[in-house]
Amino acid sequence: MRAATGFQYELRVATPSGPALAIVTEVAAGLRLYSVDGIDLVEPFAAEATPPWGAGIVLMPWPNRIRDGLWRHQGVMQRLPLTEPEQQNAIHGLLRYSSYRMLDRSPSSVTLAATVFPQAGYPFLLDTTVRYALTDNGLAVTHTVRNVGRDAAPVALGAHPYPKIGGVPTEDLVLTIAAHPYRRRRPAKPRRGIFRRRHQVRPAHGVPGGRRRSRRRLRRGGA
Repeated sequence: MRAATGFQYELRVATPSGPALAIVTEVAAGLRLYSVDGIDLVEPFAAEATPPWGAGIVLMPWPNRIRDGLWRHQGVMQRLPLTEPEQQNAIHGLLRYSSYRMLDRSPSSVTLAATVFPQAGYPFLLDTTVRYALTDNGLAVTHTVRNVGRDAAPVALGAHPYPKIGGVPTEDLVLTIAAHPYRRRRPAKPRRGIFRRRHQVRPAHGVPGGRRRSRRRLRRGGA
C-alpha cells in the first residue's frame, strides 16, 4: 500500500544512546517518527494515515491561524482559502499537502525542497528547503527560505512535532528550548491579518535577547 504522505525517507545512525531512527515524509516534509534506542521522542503515526492534527509537518509561509483568511498587504486586502472552515481560519500555511522533492540524501540525513507559488491570498514566490540530520546529540533540522519573486514577502515559519519520551506522561515532562525571543499569546481567537500586525516579542527567560518584531520581510534573494 502506498503511504498517504508519499515517499518515506528512513534515516538511521548509531549513537552513544543507541540506534536512532527518523522517518521523514514526502508530503509536507513531515517528521512521522523519531526514536532513539527504541524510545519514541515524537508522537508517531502510521504510514497509511495522514498527519493527525498536522503532526510533524512544516508550517510555511505562516504557522498558526489567520482568522477569516483575511490580511492586508500594502493597503490591499488579501483573502486566503479557509483550510479550517469550521473555525473560519486559514491554518498552517500553504505547503501542508504539498509534495517536497529530494535534493540530497545520506543514510542519516535528507534535504527536501518545495516552492510556494503565487496564489489567492499570497501573491509571492518562495523557494524553501528543510534538512533533517540524525547526530549523536539528536535530530538537527535546518530550514532555508529564499524569495525569488519581485516583491518583498512577509514570511513566518513553524514546525509541528509532538514531543514525547516513550510512555512517560506528558504532564511529567519539561521542554527546554535554547531560544532568544518569544511572543506571549493570549488564549483568544486568532487575530485577522497576522502578517499586518506587529507584536512585541520578549526575551526568553535566562537567554540574552531584546525586543524584536515577530514578522520578517524577505527581500529578493534573501534567506
